[in-house]
Amino acid sequence: MSHSISDAELPALKKETRDRRTTLERRRELAALDPRLGWIVARSKHTPPELLTELVHHPDGWVRRHVAQHPRLSTPDVVRLAADQADFVVCRIAERPDLPLDLFAPLSAHPSWRVRNAIAQHPDVSADVLTRLATDEEGSVRSAVAVHPRTPVALLYPLADDPVQPVRWSVIGNQNLPLDLLERFAQDDNESTRASVASRANLPEALQEALAHDPSPVVRERFEDARICHASTAQLALWAPEHPKAAMELARRADVAPDTLLALVQMDNERARWSAYINSNMPVDELYALVNDTTRSAWEREHLLRAVILNPAVPQELLERLTREPGQSVPAAARRVLNRRRAAMNTRLAEARARREP
Repeated sequence: MSHSISDAELPALKKETRDRRTTLERRRELAALDPRLGWIVARSKHTPPELLTELVHHPDGWVRRHVAQHPRLSTPDVVRLAADQADFVVCRIAERPDLPLDLFAPLSAHPSWRVRNAIAQHPDVSADVLTRLATDEEGSVRSAVAVHPRTPVALLYPLADDPVQPVRWSVIGNQNLPLDLLERFAQDDNESTRASVASRANLPEALQEALAHDPSPVVRERFEDARICHASTAQLALWAPEHPKAAMELARRADVAPDTLLALVQMDNERARWSAYINSNMPVDELYALVNDTTRSAWEREHLLRAVILNPAVPQELLERLTREPGQSVPAAARRVLNRRRAAMNTRLAEARARREP
C-alpha cells in the first residue's frame, strides 16, 4: 500500500484526526490524505453519518471495513456495503447486530464461505436461512448451523451424521439437543465425541454416571472438569479442601466470600493461593500482611507478590511500595500496573474535559 505522507508526519496527523474538535471538512481531507488516517476517521465515534456515506466509496478496503462496523452507519449504506467486492468488508456487514432482515437471504448465498459463516452465527438469523445453510458445502458453515439455538431440532439429526467430525461435535454443543442424540453421542466409539458430551452442563444422572466411569481417562477428566466448572460457589467451597481443581476454580469466582479466600491461601495448593491473591474480594489487610511477611522463600514471595500486583483492588500505596522491592521482576510488574492506572486516569480526565468544552 502506498502512503501519501511520511512516517514522521503521521503521529501529529493521527492526533488531529482523533480530536473531537476537528471539523467535518478537515476530517474529510484527512481521510482522503492517507488510508491510515482514513482508518481512524472510519472508526471514530465522532464521525457523522454523512461522512460515513462518503467513506463507503473509499478506494481502500480496510477503510470500508471499519465503516461497515460503525454503529452510526445508515441502513442504505449497510445495503451498499453488503454488495462490496471485498468479502472481508461484507463479513463485517453480516456481523452487524442491526443487519436488515431482508439481507439475510442474499448474504446466505454469498460466494464467500466467511460471509455465509457470519450469517449462520448471527443471533437473528431465521430458521429458514439456517435450513438452507445446513447443507452448505463448507463444513465450518454447517458447524455454525449445528450449534445455533435457532436451528430446528429436526435438522440436528442429519447434522449428527455429517461426514465432517467437527460438525458432529458442534451438534453436541446445541442447547436444544434431544436426549436421544445426547445418549447416542455419549456411547460413540470416538473418545473426543464422548469428551464433548462430558463437557455439557445439566446432564441426566444416568449419563453422568456413565461418563464418570468411562473407560477413557480423557473423558473422565473432562467430565470432572465440567462438573467443577458448572458447580455453584457454595458447592465448590465444600469440595475445595479435598479437591485441588475445585479450590482453584473457587479462588477465581467473583462471588467468593473474603473469609473463603483467606482459607484458600492457607491450603497447600499453589495455584489456588495465586488465584486467591488476585481475586478483588481478598481483604486488603491480607495483601499488606503478605507483603510484610518475610518468612517465605524468595521464589514463593516473588510469585505471590506478582499475584498481589495483578489484584484490581490493590491500593496505590502498596503498588508504589512494591516498586522498591528487591530484585527486578516484582518492581517492574508494579511499575507496569501503576503506569496503566495513570494512563487510564489521564484518559478519563481528558474525556471529562472534552465533554465540558463547547
